[in-house]
This record gives sequence, C-alpha cells and structure tokens, in this order.
Amino acid sequence: MGVDQDAREPDPRIVPGGYMTHDGHFVPETATRVSKDGRFHICRSGGTLTGTVIAPSQRPFCLFVPKPSY
Repeated sequence: MGVDQDAREPDPRIVPGGYMTHDGHFVPETATRVSKDGRFHICRSGGTLTGTVIAPSQRPFCLFVPKPSY
C-alpha cells in the first residue's frame, strides 16, 4: 500500500492572535507565511503529524496560510 501524497493534517484553527494546530501548537499570525495556492501547509520536524512546527532561526514559522479575503 502506497502513501497518499495528498494526505494532509487538519487545517489549523484561527484563534485570537494566530493559529492553533490540531495538536495544540500555537503560531502567531505575524510569524506565518502567505500560501501561494490558497491552502494551509505546515512543515513539521521529522515530517510527522506530531513533530513540532519548524521555526528556522530568525525566520517565520513554516506555516503557510491563505491570504485573507477582506
């Protein structure tokens, strides 16, 4: 059985000041990046659903979010 290449974790919830991942990891709105395809993308340590959201030193978290539509 192969790996489903389109399998994704649940989208983060919008919470005051940022986003909360399905496993409780908070990412401030100011530390996110704009998604070019209008979908959420989360990069995690080890590539697993339970890895921490990657936060390179001196850069935004590796959480891409859709642009607000307002």
